[in-house]
Amino acid sequence: MKKLISILLTISIVFSLASCAKAQKPDWQTSLDLGQKYLLDGNYEQAIIEFNKVIEIKPKNVEAYIGLAEAYAAQGDYDSAISVLEQGYAETGNQSLQDKINELRGLAVSQTEVVATADVTTLPETTATPESIANQDIDSQIIKQVSLGSSHSAAITADGSLYMWGR
Repeated sequence: MKKLISILLTISIVFSLASCAKAQKPDWQTSLDLGQKYLLDGNYEQAIIEFNKVIEIKPKNVEAYIGLAEAYAAQGDYDSAISVLEQGYAETGNQSLQDKINELRGLAVSQTEVVATADVTTLPETTATPESIANQDIDSQIIKQVSLGSSHSAAITADGSLYMWGR
């Protein structure tokens, strides 16, 4: 009887160990998880490395293409981001990649337009506190863009006037 219990116990341990071995994540899944973590942490270089590993192992993994593109875009490298998405779309045919391409192309164009139209030398600069802005005629202005920071803020009106305030 002791021998039978010993054999059954050994068999159950072997099956337990075998099931634990199967529970390990594949390498591509580990790299995908790491890439997402690095992306959220703002460690874009490491995220790029991990997402590239996933694409090398599983070239049809849509999440890896999107993560890689987001890492490039976060660094301001829209050309690389779009290129990665185009590669992913060619490999997978997944429509969400094409949608992301269109979204990034719009972002890249709007970033270019902002740089092209923001000629700081022609904008009149006004440094003021929030109280003095309230005393100015900004209420009748059309505000085109507002930027809020932890210690300074700014608003650009339709006529190109720049209003700034802060500490």
